[in-house]
Amino acid sequence: PSFATTARSIALGGTMTSMADDASTAFWNPSGLPLLQRQEVAFSYADRFGLGIKSSYAAYVFPMFERHAIGLTWLRESFGDDELTDAFNLVSLSYGFQLHRALSVGIGLKTAFQSIDLDGESLRSASGTGADVGIVFAPKGSGFGRFKFGLTLQDIGGTKLTDNTTQFEEEILEQTVRGGISAQVHQDFTLGVDIDNNDLHVGAEYQPLAALVLRGGLNRPFDPPSDADKTLAFALGFGLKWSSAQLDYAFEHHPVLPA
Repeated sequence: PSFATTARSIALGGTMTSMADDASTAFWNPSGLPLLQRQEVAFSYADRFGLGIKSSYAAYVFPMFERHAIGLTWLRESFGDDELTDAFNLVSLSYGFQLHRALSVGIGLKTAFQSIDLDGESLRSASGTGADVGIVFAPKGSGFGRFKFGLTLQDIGGTKLTDNTTQFEEEILEQTVRGGISAQVHQDFTLGVDIDNNDLHVGAEYQPLAALVLRGGLNRPFDPPSDADKTLAFALGFGLKWSSAQLDYAFEHHPVLPA
C-alpha cells in the first residue's frame, strides 16, 4: 500500500476498504468505525524497504453511542540524512454512523503538513486540508452473510498543500476511489480484494489458533511501466493476541527496490 498505517494493513496488501474491523479503519474507511463497538488504540512503526523511509502511525477509536463512533489518526512519513530531511504529517478526525444494521457511512477530515530542511535551514513549510467519505455494506441474509462490501472516496478533489512562504499550491494526494469486497470463507479464514485508481490488492488472513493470526497480501499496478520486468509486490505477516492486546509484524517486498 502507498501508506504504511499498521503492520496488519501492510501484510494484507492494503485490502482494508471492506474489512474495516480495527483502528486503521479511521484512515482507510471511516464508515467502519461504529462497527467496532469498542475503544481501540493502535500504534505502528516501519522502516520501509530498509531505505530510511520512516513511517509512524497512531489511531484511537471511541464509540460515542451505540451507532456512532469517532476516530483520531496521526500518520508521519519521513526521510533524512546528515544534510536533508523531508517530513510529511497527516492528522485526521473521522466520524462513522450505522444507518442500518447492514449499512454504515463515514466521513473524515484531515490536515496535512510537509517540511523540508537542508543543513538546518527550511526549504519548504506547507500545509493543507482534505476529506474522505466511505460506506460499508454487510448484508445479513443467509446467502451473503459472509460478505462485506466497502467503497471510499479519499482526498476528495485532491488534497493540496500551500507553501506558507511563497503561497505556491500543489496537489500532494490525488483523489482516489477505492472499492473492496471481503468474505469469511471459513470461520478462521478471510479473503479480501481491493481495487483503486491504480492498483489491484489481494489479502488473506488465517487464524489457526486463538492467539495466532497469519496474513499474506499482494498488490499490482493496472498500468505498469512498459520497461518494468517485475510489478508484483507481496507482503507476509502475523499477529499475536493476548487478552485485549495484539502485536503485529509484517514483511513487505517491493518488486523494484533492492531492499
